[in-house]
Amino acid sequence: AAFFDAQDNLIAVHSDLERIAKESAAAEAQRQALEGQLEKLRKDLPERLKEERLKLENAKRPELVIRQYLVRLRSKLTREMEELQKTIERTARQNQQVLEKRTEAAFKTLRHEAFHAYLDNYVFPLQTHHVPRWLHEGLAQIFAHGVLEDGLLRVDAPDPEMLKRLQTDLQQEPLPLERLLRADHRDFLATTNAARDEANRLYAYAWGMASYLLFEDNGDWSMNRLAQLVAA
Repeated sequence: AAFFDAQDNLIAVHSDLERIAKESAAAEAQRQALEGQLEKLRKDLPERLKEERLKLENAKRPELVIRQYLVRLRSKLTREMEELQKTIERTARQNQQVLEKRTEAAFKTLRHEAFHAYLDNYVFPLQTHHVPRWLHEGLAQIFAHGVLEDGLLRVDAPDPEMLKRLQTDLQQEPLPLERLLRADHRDFLATTNAARDEANRLYAYAWGMASYLLFEDNGDWSMNRLAQLVAA
């Protein structure tokens, strides 16, 4: 879906944001159409009751029968409008949730690749440092799965989905640490289903390892120590 080309200092991304925006606009048009339908029902209610009264009066029905019928009809039409209002609110809520989920997925990809570029441009340049692939990907995962709060991206709180995935894997058949430390960039690329499963494991372990070093290991892993680790 995306990659950072260090040689040309370029981030290439296949993004669904344009399609998401179009689908969001279509969903909003649907909501507005339902709102228009509801407004018409409300506007037409008095006239509808008036027409029904006139029909019953022409049929020589007693006044008590007419009133009872109109009360039931008003109640029925009011329930229909209430159900339509609930449908509008439910549809809008579901559309918003889908939009936020898909948009966040796209921005996670962008944040991940942006961190690769940031690390190469401003922290550990490729010309002077060799950053192990697990550390590069682990730090990028931390940044990608950060939580946006009041305009600031927090990266110190573990992502619930990543944490659950890693914990589940550790309870079954843990990945040997050597496998992670020796992984190169090709191991993180997914070209088949089997490769995707293995790459997802490596991403989860890289995220866990980087998170541990930065936030759990008594704060011993300062930038100076990281610089020593990745020095050429």
